[in-house]
Amino acid sequence: MKPGRTTATVERLLQPSALLLVWVYLYLLALLAGWVLLASLATGYQPVVVTTGSMRPAVEPGDVLLIADPPADQMLPQRAVILFERDSGELVTHRVYAVENDEYVTKGDANPSVDLERVRPDQTLGVGRIVVPLVGLPIVWYQTQNYVALGAWIIVTLAAFVVSIRSAIAVLRSPRDRSAEAQGQPLAQRAIRRVRILVGAMIISQYVIEPSRFDIAGEAIPRGFVFGASLLGLGALTLISFRVDRSGTPQQAERFAIIELVGDTVFVIVLTAAAGTNGIGWVLFALPIVEAAARYRVSGALLHWMGLTAATLATQIALIERTDAGDGLLIDKLDQVLDQLSVLLLVVIPGAYLAEQLIGDVGNQRRATEIAQSRNAMLEGVVEVGHEINRLGSDVFEVMVAAATELGFDAADICVAVDDGAWHVVAGSATADTVVLPTPGDPASTLRVTDLSTPNVIVDSDDDDATEVGALATSGFGAIVRTTVSEQPVAVALRAAVLPHRSITSAMLDALRLLAGQATVALQNDRLVGELQTLHNELHHQANHDVLTGLPNRAQFLQRTADALDTVAAEGSTVVLFSDLNGFKPVNDQYGHDVGDELLRVIARRLSNAVGERGLVARLGGDEFTVLLEASNADDACALAARLVQVVSQPIRLGHRELSVGTSIGIAISERELRAAELLRRADVAMYGAKSDDRAAWKVYDPAMEEADRRQQWMVGELGRAIAGDGLTLDYQLVVSSRTGAPIGVEALLRWRHRDLGPIPSPEIILLAEAGNLTDALHRWIMRRACLDAVGWRQIMGDGFFVAVNASPAELESPEFVDHVRDALVETALPADALFVELSERFAIPDTAPAAHPAFQGLHDLGVRLLLDDFGEGRTSLAYLRGLPISGLKLDRLLVDNAVKSDADRIILESITQLAHALSLVVIAEGIEADAHLGAAHAAGCDYLQGYHISRPCSADVVTELLERGLPRRTSDRRGSALPSSVADPLGVSS
Repeated sequence: MKPGRTTATVERLLQPSALLLVWVYLYLLALLAGWVLLASLATGYQPVVVTTGSMRPAVEPGDVLLIADPPADQMLPQRAVILFERDSGELVTHRVYAVENDEYVTKGDANPSVDLERVRPDQTLGVGRIVVPLVGLPIVWYQTQNYVALGAWIIVTLAAFVVSIRSAIAVLRSPRDRSAEAQGQPLAQRAIRRVRILVGAMIISQYVIEPSRFDIAGEAIPRGFVFGASLLGLGALTLISFRVDRSGTPQQAERFAIIELVGDTVFVIVLTAAAGTNGIGWVLFALPIVEAAARYRVSGALLHWMGLTAATLATQIALIERTDAGDGLLIDKLDQVLDQLSVLLLVVIPGAYLAEQLIGDVGNQRRATEIAQSRNAMLEGVVEVGHEINRLGSDVFEVMVAAATELGFDAADICVAVDDGAWHVVAGSATADTVVLPTPGDPASTLRVTDLSTPNVIVDSDDDDATEVGALATSGFGAIVRTTVSEQPVAVALRAAVLPHRSITSAMLDALRLLAGQATVALQNDRLVGELQTLHNELHHQANHDVLTGLPNRAQFLQRTADALDTVAAEGSTVVLFSDLNGFKPVNDQYGHDVGDELLRVIARRLSNAVGERGLVARLGGDEFTVLLEASNADDACALAARLVQVVSQPIRLGHRELSVGTSIGIAISERELRAAELLRRADVAMYGAKSDDRAAWKVYDPAMEEADRRQQWMVGELGRAIAGDGLTLDYQLVVSSRTGAPIGVEALLRWRHRDLGPIPSPEIILLAEAGNLTDALHRWIMRRACLDAVGWRQIMGDGFFVAVNASPAELESPEFVDHVRDALVETALPADALFVELSERFAIPDTAPAAHPAFQGLHDLGVRLLLDDFGEGRTSLAYLRGLPISGLKLDRLLVDNAVKSDADRIILESITQLAHALSLVVIAEGIEADAHLGAAHAAGCDYLQGYHISRPCSADVVTELLERGLPRRTSDRRGSALPSSVADPLGVSS
């Protein structure tokens, strides 16, 4: 946390407690000083400041003693406190210890012996009546020349007054505090009305028990009138408060709150004047104090308490003086009232503090809610505008400007940079009554050259650039924001600004940037108009609809199916059709996800049109669709399935492409007590049954269909045991040098000869490994076995001999792939450059960005080399080879075979080989199955050869035997010409 923030936090936490201490200090000061003043004015007693401590502990230095005139016709009793003057002129206050010979023997309470000097009655200047503590301390400090204490007291008192006045002004004028009060006004109003009703009940009970307490000025005013007027006043205030709270404006409620407070205060003063402050009388003082606390916080409660105390004391003094009850009764009465009000204040202060916190919390919560609602409203509005932007097309700029002003900005415009590089305003909100945004290039325009490197720029009064701040001040705006809409092929910027008295909120910024993003999509591709509409609809139906197609999603489909199973008619059944597209993945791989998504939307429309009102069409995900038929039967479901197969298989034209896909459909019919999820699973099983049967495009679920799934699960278990028990084998096919015919390496080929099923094809092994999550274990076994065999063959053939291992995309995606390769190399001590990893060209298409794949960097760090297999299928451009971290190419067998058949294909083969050599890549020709293939590969300049004409795949033992006895070298092509000797051996293999 930063120091400035820490200081602000400490101040915020300490401020309420410090303010409370200030008010308590002022309360004590005002209470004691006011008590001296009121008692002196009401009784005529003279205040005397005690400067020494001979009367301790009864009277301390700094106490004020109120002195009454001594009686003229009688002696004062023992223990009375008298004021007299000694012969030295010193004024002394001592207590009467005894009366002897009509003279007083005096003694200070702190003195061990009596005074030697006797005091006659005529020497007595006064009799002590009341002691008010501490008030005279400043005078004592002055007389004793303790200027440090006196100065400190003056500074503290002045500071307390300043703090209290500033706090009171802040309560009355601070917009934030007043906003918080307005937020908590209904709560305060309801609480005060309930307190007022309770007070009315107390008045009624008091009148029933002791009606004499309602006498005012003797019996000049009838008791019933006082009682009725009190209840009538309380009831009127309560009813009016209720009406203002329900139908009045906040300003009316604020004004009436002051009237309520004044009315309740006058009512309490009058009622206590009549009923006295004993019994429930003094409790009634809580009503106006609590009311002030609820509306004006601690400061208001304390200020109102002081005013109420002064008014009550004045009223009590006036009433007692009218009765001539004497000074003693007056002092006792005032002392009682002050004690009651002081106790009441100590009770109200915590309540006032809690009320202040409650009002603040209510206001903060309300403001947070309003901010969240405003943000949501802005974002929803931008989504709506996004649809309009795409629908209007060429009017997109005008719509954006209008939308920006609706977000709360005072002005907005669109600027475009054309070929000359200059910015031009093409649309704006400026009219004759509005201020125009700064011209592009102006320091505050956000469109200077130095601003363009940032997509979002804000200029406001807090900027460090004084030039920008000055230009902003002269522009007539308080803040200007610019966000980039488009950079290519035309630069487009959206600017928005607010006037000086306003600021740009984070919600406005987020909404503006979202608006710019909507416009970016519209400007880049007009075809996205439909997709934006789909996105807009999806925001309203995302809980139950598919984002891409707008169809119901899995959750809604299962819910609708469950409802149908519960309510379907007795004469029919609930039927689920599960459709999976055939041929969709090649379309997605070859043309990209955009085309694939569009294809799915077309299929969704076709399915919906074919089903119509007969059922519900949903998309579960990927290329899987489902159909729900209620109160149907098997015949209707089969007829619909045939119709769906027909409509899906019709060609689809997307742009200049014409695409075709098919579908396999599974049908499941409900049975008694069958759940929705199980019905969907059965339809899925039936779909896979149809997909595996080339003769049927759809099938109805049969329990026998699940036998295939059980077989696959069993095969996965068998494969796992084969991997763990070394039940797999590797066959190897030799690779020879084109120049010398010598074996220079082998390609490892996976084999599994099951004890019951016989040979299992390699593709099936890979699929079983993926299905059983055995890919890592299988690849670890292959790598270790291949590296171990290669170590032995290198002892026969030399250090240049290599082994090549195929890697599937699933293996490359494994995070443990590189670790498996490293472990195999370390365990077998095979050099990394003796291992080649063959990657199918199907994984190297540009959309997958293989150069950025983490496995490539990991293999490169190990020193393992990569070969691009099956090159020539048409997926990888020659220029794209520069971005692949490969060491060589393995040409597809069709390239070699076609080169034998036509001159054009021969030229293509030679061109590919020459380009590969230019890129420092070696070329391995696959599919060498005849002398013609051998000659074509030689003529094209291929470096290495592989195929049945060279060597068929064989076991490791057979490879060892072949290498030990040597292969017959083929030194001429089918026409008898010698093999080219100018081709160097790029992999460093000696002949």
